[in-house]
Amino acid sequence: MDKIGQAVKTVRKRYHLKAKQVYLGVLSQSAYQKLENGVQEIRPHILDVILSRLGIVCNYVGMLISNKDFKIYYIEEEYKRSLIEEDYIAAEQLKDRFIKEYGLQDNVLRQKGYIMEGDFAYRKEKNLKKALEWYNQAFYCTVSFDAKKKEEMQLFSKEELKLSIRIAELLMEIGEMEKAEQHLWEIKSYITIFPKKSDKANEEAKLYYYLAVFLFERKEYQEVWDYLEKSAALLSRMKGFTIQGDLFFYRARTLEALYQKGNEWNTVKNKALRDFITAYYVYEFQENKEKCDWIQEHVRENYEWQNI
Repeated sequence: MDKIGQAVKTVRKRYHLKAKQVYLGVLSQSAYQKLENGVQEIRPHILDVILSRLGIVCNYVGMLISNKDFKIYYIEEEYKRSLIEEDYIAAEQLKDRFIKEYGLQDNVLRQKGYIMEGDFAYRKEKNLKKALEWYNQAFYCTVSFDAKKKEEMQLFSKEELKLSIRIAELLMEIGEMEKAEQHLWEIKSYITIFPKKSDKANEEAKLYYYLAVFLFERKEYQEVWDYLEKSAALLSRMKGFTIQGDLFFYRARTLEALYQKGNEWNTVKNKALRDFITAYYVYEFQENKEKCDWIQEHVRENYEWQNI
């Protein structure tokens, strides 16, 4: 623990972060001081959040030091597997077991329990509003906003940032676009304080992409381009990112909006075409025939390519 505590303290000071930004919502001030001083062991599921907030990538399984910690991890993983396999009876039993045995012990475990409830409502019950209520409870379980005291805001762990993006996606799915955009901008206002080297590339890329989509609708194309470029820059570090096609699609359309009527279009034209073709092949892999047909027709009319 003395080595872990020293690492946490070193990284925090390197990024000029207050201790409160790291521990708020997860540990008390005294417990966190003991962690940095290496005089108190911290449960792995809490240490995982602390390290993730600082952008320190860790292997949760390698930190399992007790039978109880293994049980928590095992139930989580089995629950996720059951949902993927649509074994909802097993999933519900695991969810109820987790909440009964661990769900009220601390904020981090309580957050995990709320996320389980939200995932179940979304995937089994198809109840979007109920899922949103659970996700919001999970989010504000460890995260709080105070625009007037931004310097006192804690960092997000990877899971907390992922949850915030999930909430925005669900708001968009429900059709509450204004709330979704407001939520995304709120997250954006705090993302600048994250350590630069982090494990959050996937979530940050999604954030920039969704903001670009909202800006595209308002024809603020230069800002759209900036956010799409930020998202694309993170693309190479991501795994399982499901909207690459959309990203390249919007990038091509943004290039058209910015340059098609100007003298620079001949220089940029091939880049836009390349992005359209990249988007086409991603959509083809995803079996999105509607988007493939749109791109095919658009390229035929505007780029004189008869067949991609």
